[in-house]
Amino acid sequence: MRTSFLTVSVLLHVAVLGIASVVAYGHGNARKPAQVQLQFSEEVPVQPPVERPVAPVTTEQRFEFVLPEIDVVPVLPEPEPDLAPVAELLTADVVPPPTAERVAPLPPPPAEVVPTPEPKPITPPPVQPSAHVDATPLVDRNQPPEYPSLARQLGQQGTVRIRVHLDDRGDVLDAEVAEPCAHAELNRAALRAVRRWKFAPATEDGVPIADSIVVPVVFLLTDA
Repeated sequence: MRTSFLTVSVLLHVAVLGIASVVAYGHGNARKPAQVQLQFSEEVPVQPPVERPVAPVTTEQRFEFVLPEIDVVPVLPEPEPDLAPVAELLTADVVPPPTAERVAPLPPPPAEVVPTPEPKPITPPPVQPSAHVDATPLVDRNQPPEYPSLARQLGQQGTVRIRVHLDDRGDVLDAEVAEPCAHAELNRAALRAVRRWKFAPATEDGVPIADSIVVPVVFLLTDA
């Protein structure tokens, strides 16, 4: 098959070269046509390798077992035990153990009586009285009550006691007439004045607290 393929290939080359020469000659080319030499070579067919039969290899192993010679030792019978000492022990008189004399237990020692100490009276610590300071009006900052003109003309005099409720800063929360005098105009004048006053707050152990005090307001006519 390879020979036919080479033949077809050579013929195709010859045809191509012939066509090229004709075309060159037809166009007035003065060159001579190229000479083509064809050489044929016969292809030697490749012979396939000859498979040679391989003789199977067999390995034979021989094992020989040699038993060692064993000396046979005769088994001797065991001697019978001597039971005479055991029989003597069994037939001997059994002596009971000596009885222990019963001893009465000793009485327990008398319990030691520990005297109970008398409880000491607990003295409570002395209660220190709290240092309470009442609130006081600030005289240098408070205006005295205005004396009513009608009461002055009528010659009215008297003392009005006003109860004042203060907070922990000394400001007046409320005020009321605790003990009035006989003249209503003087009572109203005293109440109006005290409600505008300023006070130093009351203290308890140095701590400012709210408090209520009674302030006397005196109306007295003097010869001016």
